Amino acid sequence: KAEVVTPYFGSSGTGQINAILPVTPQDGGAIPKAQASSAEGFQAVSRL
Repeated sequence: KAEVVTPYFGSSGTGQINAILPVTPQDGGAIPKAQASSAEGFQAVSRL
């Protein structure tokens, strides 16, 4: 649940509210392994 700090107000026709969203502690276990910097499966190719 979010805590609404200000009521709905018109802003350039979009309408907005200010709210506080709860953040839960994370341990990083769900973050996938980096792929761009991994040399796994790398095969060198010589160029002429």
